[in-house]
Amino acid sequence: MFRRDKKKKSQGDKKIEIVITKNEYGVRTTHPRYYFIKFCIRCETEKLLTDFNRRAASEDGRRAKCKECEKIVTAERLQVLKIAKAEQDRVSKSKASAKKYRQSPKYKAVIKKYREKYPERIKAISVLNCAIRSGKIKRASHCESCSKERFTEGHHESYEKEDWLKVNWLCVRCHRKLHGLLRLKIKIQAAYPLLTLSPSCSIRGFCGMKAVRGY
Repeated sequence: MFRRDKKKKSQGDKKIEIVITKNEYGVRTTHPRYYFIKFCIRCETEKLLTDFNRRAASEDGRRAKCKECEKIVTAERLQVLKIAKAEQDRVSKSKASAKKYRQSPKYKAVIKKYREKYPERIKAISVLNCAIRSGKIKRASHCESCSKERFTEGHHESYEKEDWLKVNWLCVRCHRKLHGLLRLKIKIQAAYPLLTLSPSCSIRGFCGMKAVRGY
């Protein structure tokens, strides 16, 4: 006499009877006579209860996903972890390279030259950082150019003493881009003195680089 499966079935399971046949040696199989059908939440198909891995905490003692879906989900998770690990290694390598460069004599010479050439900029940046640390000024959480939530830096339109705390908050990428366009503007004005550029416009989109009259 064959024993039934003692596992408690869930309310949504269906019970079916499997016809017992003889194997290739002519001996009757000793599998349980009754099996239960379970619904896989991933592939949305009904499969035998034996097609699901065991899980003691479940009501029916099986997982919600079938074995094939478990394999697919595990492979996808491993692929995501592999990509994340590669990105983490890239960022760590980039930070290590940047740290090594900042400790080099070449970088220190560049910083020293910049401080001697633009003392008013260094003073304005120092005053702004002190105001942020003391809580007098709060750093914005969104970039005023791309409107994305990123770490922001203060961009000075003027380095006069009365304008040291008047800044536009830009993300690192937009800040570098704006300074590149400002350097380009200086080069264009030096090469073409008769070319007029709009002196002031909104920071958003860097519209101040548009030419008003040219050749």
